Amino acid sequence: MGNTTTCGQGLAEHAVLPARMAELIGALAENLERHQKTLDPGDDNARRELGGPALTQAFERFVDAEQALARSLEHQLEEPVGVAGDLGPRAVEHLSPRTRLDVR
Repeated sequence: MGNTTTCGQGLAEHAVLPARMAELIGALAENLERHQKTLDPGDDNARRELGGPALTQAFERFVDAEQALARSLEHQLEEPVGVAGDLGPRAVEHLSPRTRLDVR
């Protein structure tokens, strides 16, 4: 049983996906924010895309929400991953056949 991991260590090992999601969402928000700044207000198509103050504010709220989501994902990983090595040996789990189907 020397190769067994604790639940916390398993969480830490699988934290790559949420971390990548945070990176992706943060990059998406940054890209959208930069894109809007590149639009030429003298261009008819750009003016339609900018859509006036209401659309600009909605766009800014979207970018803010995406940035907050990325920060939230990053923050959610910090504590469990940070303490994963301090949990000691793997705990005994009593799983019934029904519970085994629910726990992954």
